[in-house]
This record gives sequence, structure tokens and C-alpha cells, in this order.
Amino acid sequence: MTAEYKVGRSGNGPIIESARNFLAIPLGIYRYEITGQEHLAGIRNHPSVVAFFPHTSHLDPISIRKSTPYDLRKFEVFPAAADRWYSNSVNAVFSSLMLITIPLDRVEAKESVIRCRQVLDHGFTLVFSPEGTRTRKPLEERDLRRGPADLALRGGYPIIPVRLRGFENIMPKGYLPRLFDGTQRYRVSLSFGKPICVPQIEDVVQRKQESLALTEYLKQHFLEM
Repeated sequence: MTAEYKVGRSGNGPIIESARNFLAIPLGIYRYEITGQEHLAGIRNHPSVVAFFPHTSHLDPISIRKSTPYDLRKFEVFPAAADRWYSNSVNAVFSSLMLITIPLDRVEAKESVIRCRQVLDHGFTLVFSPEGTRTRKPLEERDLRRGPADLALRGGYPIIPVRLRGFENIMPKGYLPRLFDGTQRYRVSLSFGKPICVPQIEDVVQRKQESLALTEYLKQHFLEM
């Protein structure tokens, strides 16, 4: 990472990172089960694409950061839908206080790809939902977009899969967070998988074919995790 590069609205300095850690304390009300954190060790020196599934809650990305070792959190950048999280200054400030975010334009794909490549080229890791949005569909019926796979293939960046469980119970789409299941704390789990190495492919036609195959592989891999 180049020292002069400031990623996101608020950057990743020690003060803002400490603030993000403090703001995540309320998540302690839930019982987290985390496995595979050792598979994130490489992001310190090698930018990667972290892909998580399923995406059912606004707590998903915040929980991924919480589950990442402290010294690696500053390397994780979360693309956020520009039409929602950057629609006004209040939303932009809020999202950047919780995570290192960059705006992702869901209409102007070319501009978003350029911005994401810039972040990766400066040594940061991008954290994506291949679904692109939250949904309440059964897992087998969910469609994954090939954007994260395509981005990984553009630079030969490894993909680190993350399987989430239990988040659909605590904050499903359209609902506020639920704190307790009766008298019990809700349980959620995050499983970080081994990095999937991918080649760098510059040819556009070949990369499209490979990204489609890789996306299908990712879906099956997520379902089996």
C-alpha cells in the first residue's frame, strides 16, 4: 500500500480505525462463531477479492470486518452502492464511519471497475457480495453476478470466499435488527475459506467466459462450505 493513497472518504488511519472498532462493539450482543481467519493473512501483502455469501442483511459487511483480525482490518475496502450509501452527505459519512467504503455505481459499470482496480493496485483488498444486493430467496435460487470474478481475473487477484450463517434471523431485508431469540442471544457464524487462485486474463472474450465459469464454481463452493 502506498502511504500517500487515501482510500474512501475517511481513510484508514489509526484514529478512524479505532472509531470503527468502537462502533462495532454493539455487535457483541450476538454470539459469533468464526473459523478460517488464517486464510486472510495474505491480504497484508497481496490484494485479494473477498466474496461473501449469502447477502441477507446490512450487518453482513460490518460483521466481516469485525471477524477480521485487528491488524488486517485497515486493508479491507467495501464497495457500497452509490445510489443508496452515497446518495447524500449524511449517508456517505455514516457508511465511511462504519467501514472503509468506496461508491460503486450500479449503472456505470466501467467507471466502477476503474475505481476498484485503483484500490486493488494500491494494495487494498475488496470485499464484495457477488449477489450485488440483499435478498430473501432460497440459497439455491440466488443468482451471482460475475463482477467480482471478472475483477479478480483482470489482475490475477485471489478470491477468498466467506460463508455466512444466521444473519437472515437477526436482520432480514426490510426489518430492524433483532436482539434476542426469546431469552437467548442469536448465534451467527462466518467461515473464511482458502484463497482461490485465479490467472490474470487480459483478453476480453476469454475473460468473460472464464468469469462465467468461475462465478458458477463460486456458487457451488459457497453452498458446500
